[in-house]
Amino acid sequence: MDERDLVIGVTPFGYCDTRLTLALIRSGALAVLDLGKNPDASRSAIAEICAHTSQPFGVRVTRRSGLAPQSVPSQVDTVIVEEPSLAGDWRGRRVLVEITSVDEARSAAARGASGIIAKG
Repeated sequence: MDERDLVIGVTPFGYCDTRLTLALIRSGALAVLDLGKNPDASRSAIAEICAHTSQPFGVRVTRRSGLAPQSVPSQVDTVIVEEPSLAGDWRGRRVLVEITSVDEARSAAARGASGIIAKG
């Protein structure tokens, strides 16, 4: 396990909070930028983070995020997806899938997820 996996911090509420993401990266945590629903804001936030650090970080995507995997730089090495059906889109990166049932966990595993996040 990578030391940064001991703490995973996700920006809240679909807000592309670059300051929090950069602070999490500096702290040694796995920083995850929630991309929310605005593709332009997401691209801008990702570019700002990449301009300030060469360290890897993660993103959280939903169906409404509007970014294609090929448009996200390789510096983004971890992707959290909101449902198992999105896991296969991000092959080549570590994919964590948010699940709410055992069936979703099985589906995530079948689609190659690296891990699951159980949500209530």
